[in-house]
Amino acid sequence: MSTPKFNHLNPLFAHTDEGSFFSGITKAGVVVSRKNGNAVEVLLIHRAKQDDWSFPKGHVESGEGTLEAALRELAEETGVQPMILGRLSDFEYFNDAGRPTRLIFYLGFENESKVEKRMSKDGERPVWVLLAEVEKKLTHENLRKYFRCSVLPLLRKNPR
Repeated sequence: MSTPKFNHLNPLFAHTDEGSFFSGITKAGVVVSRKNGNAVEVLLIHRAKQDDWSFPKGHVESGEGTLEAALRELAEETGVQPMILGRLSDFEYFNDAGRPTRLIFYLGFENESKVEKRMSKDGERPVWVLLAEVEKKLTHENLRKYFRCSVLPLLRKNPR
């Protein structure tokens, strides 16, 4: 097991699925929310190369745990280091090349209100979006459905 680079952020580092078998692509990410006054906002990424809106996520590298990968991707794409509240349900789909892909998300809460206003080297731009607008903003139907069924009920119930 690799040494966790971000385990100082939250003791949930051990909450990974290492050791399970999946023959497809595994990606990990964090759905980050924050309170902005009375409003709840969710952090999305606009990916210029794909011209789409998504949650911060990316490939799990060899020897890397899913939480470690999710926090690395989040830091690379946004600079945000949220408190991790727990692991959300996984979902699987076939990517554009027809390969099975497992997406593992964690739920995070950001109590610092700043996100670096920056664009990553890949042209990814982080943007805070009002909770009511997230589903409309997400480009891919599978992510919209995932947000609606797995994330939205949690954020409405306990926006933090």
